[in-house]
Amino acid sequence: MIKRYLWHFIFALFILISLANLFQKLKWSSVSDHLVWGNSDQGLVCVSAPANSQVKPGDILLAVNKYSVNNRIDLLRSIAGRNYCRYEIERLGILKNVGVDINPVFTPFSYYILVFIGILSILLTLGILNMHVKQATLFPPPQIFFILSLTLSGFLIFSPSGDYGPADFIFLVLDMVCYIFFPAVLLHYALQYPLRTRAFKKFSKNFRYLLIYLPPLVFLFINFYFILQNVFKPDPEILTTAINHFRSLASQYFTLYIFLAWISIVVSSLTLILKKRQRRYIFPLSGITLSFFSLLLLNYSPQAFAGKTNISIFLGLFFLPFLPLSLVYFLSPKRVTDIENIIKKTLSISSLFVFIFGTYMFLGLNIEQNKLLGIFWSIAAILMAGLLFKPLESTIQKIFEKLFYRETFNFKRKLKELEHSISAQRDLSSLSQNFLEIINRGFQLNDSSLLIHYKNNMFYSMPNRSRLNLTKTFHSTLESQEHLIFLSEQEFATKFPGDHAALPPNKFFQFLPLKIADRLIGIVAMGRKTNHTYLTVEDWELMSSISSPLALSVENAFLYSRLETQLEELNRLKEFNENIIENINLGIMVVSRLNQVQSWNYFMEDRFQIKREKALRKKAPLVLGQGVWRKIRTERFATHTLRNVKVQIQDTESIYDVYISPLKNESGSVSGRIFVFEDVTEKNNIQNQLITSEKLASLGLLSAGIAHEINTPLTGISSYCQFLLDNPNGAENLELIGKMQDQVLRVNKIIRTLLDFSRQKGQQPLPINLNKVIDESLALVEHKLKIKKITFKKETEFQNSIHGFSSRLQQLFINLFINAIDAIDDEGWISISGEESAEEITIRFKDNGRGIRDKNLEKIFDPFFTTKEIGMGTGLGLAIVYNIVKEHYGNIQVNSKVDRGTTFSITFPLQSPLRSISL
Repeated sequence: MIKRYLWHFIFALFILISLANLFQKLKWSSVSDHLVWGNSDQGLVCVSAPANSQVKPGDILLAVNKYSVNNRIDLLRSIAGRNYCRYEIERLGILKNVGVDINPVFTPFSYYILVFIGILSILLTLGILNMHVKQATLFPPPQIFFILSLTLSGFLIFSPSGDYGPADFIFLVLDMVCYIFFPAVLLHYALQYPLRTRAFKKFSKNFRYLLIYLPPLVFLFINFYFILQNVFKPDPEILTTAINHFRSLASQYFTLYIFLAWISIVVSSLTLILKKRQRRYIFPLSGITLSFFSLLLLNYSPQAFAGKTNISIFLGLFFLPFLPLSLVYFLSPKRVTDIENIIKKTLSISSLFVFIFGTYMFLGLNIEQNKLLGIFWSIAAILMAGLLFKPLESTIQKIFEKLFYRETFNFKRKLKELEHSISAQRDLSSLSQNFLEIINRGFQLNDSSLLIHYKNNMFYSMPNRSRLNLTKTFHSTLESQEHLIFLSEQEFATKFPGDHAALPPNKFFQFLPLKIADRLIGIVAMGRKTNHTYLTVEDWELMSSISSPLALSVENAFLYSRLETQLEELNRLKEFNENIIENINLGIMVVSRLNQVQSWNYFMEDRFQIKREKALRKKAPLVLGQGVWRKIRTERFATHTLRNVKVQIQDTESIYDVYISPLKNESGSVSGRIFVFEDVTEKNNIQNQLITSEKLASLGLLSAGIAHEINTPLTGISSYCQFLLDNPNGAENLELIGKMQDQVLRVNKIIRTLLDFSRQKGQQPLPINLNKVIDESLALVEHKLKIKKITFKKETEFQNSIHGFSSRLQQLFINLFINAIDAIDDEGWISISGEESAEEITIRFKDNGRGIRDKNLEKIFDPFFTTKEIGMGTGLGLAIVYNIVKEHYGNIQVNSKVDRGTTFSITFPLQSPLRSISL
């Protein structure tokens, strides 16, 4: 944005500073005694005086109103704000006291004329800037012209008002910089436009800049000293001295550079007029000559800025507006019509500006004299500006067009006819047919054809759509030239035999390339005129001016036809994708950032019993119900999954896994969310059956150990009962009964643990104490550990709880215990360790068993995969472990070395979606 409109921002800042200077000049006023005073050793001496003044030349000023005066600054301060003063003077050694009338002095009218010319330059430049923004590839940005416009406008507009404050120093610095650099930038511009000077091409770029800008830089550095030392503590005397000194030295430098720039422009313009027969440059050459003459007059006539006007000043101000107009006209020989349009529009707007400015000045005077009359004229001016601005602008444009552009008026009318006819066309056949008919009629051509570049060296001849191949040489030649002309059939056949053979014989001799950014879009092939002549220079200028819009129209029409084809393909693809979304066995709901439903497929209609029409553009909580929405609602916009979400629709309960992901637009920002519902009701039923089967299998493996664990306390109870029967009144009976109670509690604990493992205690997740789950799991496998003499080590006591299902976690540890016990041949060890952080708990389950081969590590979590002998395992143990871990939003990893043991690392998050469900 900033890069594209950089010059717009620069000119906007320039305009703001200019308005500040103009406002200061408008409100500024001073006083004058109409006497010219000069400095001398004795003080101020009168140099000249009006004939009727009591002060005579040679009088020495001593005091004003009894205040002593030593210099002009003291004089100005003494007479400020007064209408009449008493001067004490010395005339021929005699002291006298005389009266002097003091009159107010305002900013001279000549300054506002210069401001108008500066505004005219800015308006022209803004027109060029807008053209560049709209057609950057067709009209490259003339950077040097933008800088020239800034220096010219600043040189004309910036001016200190005379109050000698800090703002005056700023405007003085800007005025000085623009005044110094304007001749150098003008010379630089003149060496490039309208034709680049040959002598200019011989030097390197850096040397050219040094040659042009070194003198003004040195000159500016020397004079800058007078200003910088007084920026913060202004000294009016130094400011006045600096201005006079600066103007005196700058005049000679200014004249030299203006003269060199005029010589360069004259040489270039005469070359175009005499050698290339471009007579239109006579007018801008005349304008630049008159305006340069005006610049020199104003440069050597300080009275122009003091409000004193004579015939030379009048002529200078009258011809000076031709300077920005002529400079703009020299910009681009190829875009003559666009430049003329800019000049015409700028002149009309400037004329309206003068008219409106004059009107409001008149209103200002009336308001000052008669407020009621001023209000009336203000209302009239507002109505006039609103109603008459557009008609006046159009009328003034037509007047300027007929007065100053009579020779190109017919060209422009033809151009408009052509541009209007081709800009509205989107069909290549209609576009080419209309265009060819117009140029054949307008230029009286025998024949013409529009060749559209397709790819490589292949072209299509319109409007008959015949295909032809042109050589790469012919293609490259047209890309590098503005147009190509063959004076005879033989010349064409000699230079490009292949292309001559591809085109119809004795038909086309003139070729205009249609290019966009040096890329060939097509070719306008034309024959001779009906009088056997060729296109004139003016004709080629007209053709060149319409080549760019024609190239754009051709490319747009070509792209439009391709776009229609692609649009059909996109519609088919869209329909195909919609069919997939509608028929997929998943529910898809898309919501906006405000949770408004944007998409609702057939699966959602069927399962939630809500039609698409009733769901779309409604709030998701209202569509799904508050209960379901609370379960799937999340503030995060990241991808995540919610498992086993229960949904009750009428009398049917279903379980869904909900996958939530952000919906991002082209810029990458999140515009909504996608909810994918997968019905896992049947899957969960099958999984529960598998878990039950695995539990039964585990119970079968543990049954001998459990029976032994139960039989041991029962044997003790039986012995105690026999003792009680033999000694019914024994003193130890109460102690024996207590021991019997302990053995009963031990059996009860084993049975309760077994029952908890064999059945599911509901589906509601609860806070889980991992230490308790591990201990209960250990109790069920403890006998098998004793049989194989396996040592169990619990190295960590877990402090935090996780949310989940205790029976599922108990089965997880039992399956790991059984696998580890089976992997240990004799006298091994099993350990459980871990670590805790603020976000997760990590559990490491280790053994020193046989280990797992590398080729089997990737398969151990697959259902029904086992390395045990037939009948020794189902292959579901670790698959169920994996599912239980994922059910609790955890991760599991395994590391194993053959004959060295295996480590399972399980990580559970402390803040999982199960926590919100349990709450």
